Amino acid sequence: MNLILMRGGFPPVVIHATERQRYYEALRSGEDATATLVNQALGAAIETAIQYFEEAQ
Repeated sequence: MNLILMRGGFPPVVIHATERQRYYEALRSGEDATATLVNQALGAAIETAIQYFEEAQ
């Protein structure tokens, strides 16, 4: 999944250990739940990257 994201110009997504159970439940629930979880994690990764680059200026 992260390779696909990075090839598309997005940062890799990290599903933290605190979200592990939610991740497993999303996988069992189907594509919509998994996509929602990944989308939220991607949003967090983008926010983190923006903060990093803003602080580096």
